Amino acid sequence: MNRVLLVSAVVLMGSLTGCGSADYFDNVTFIHCAMGSYINAIGWAGEGINSQPAPNPVIASAESGWREYGSTDLDGAPLDLSSREFGYVLSAGEAAPFMGRASVFAGYNGGEGWNPEP
Repeated sequence: MNRVLLVSAVVLMGSLTGCGSADYFDNVTFIHCAMGSYINAIGWAGEGINSQPAPNPVIASAESGWREYGSTDLDGAPLDLSSREFGYVLSAGEAAPFMGRASVFAGYNGGEGWNPEP
């Protein structure tokens, strides 16, 4: 399994252009990301935290919004995601479409798809 080291989700989320705008959708999905203790237990900076606007959609779901599955600490131990706020914790079945490169990039180039090599 490939893991991604997440350096600062809260800073990254707050710096995206259009974050919380009705003109843009905040669709971010973290799958098997390694997160250090610098990531707050609530995970996401929702409305009012450090002057953040409300995300769009305001309530995340398996289909859109801020989503997460299988996050670990830097040693690979699973994180307790029960304290997460403003986002949605995916089940294994809901996360499955995000597990492979081919499925993540299936819509690339008008549906032609792309399967990048590691």
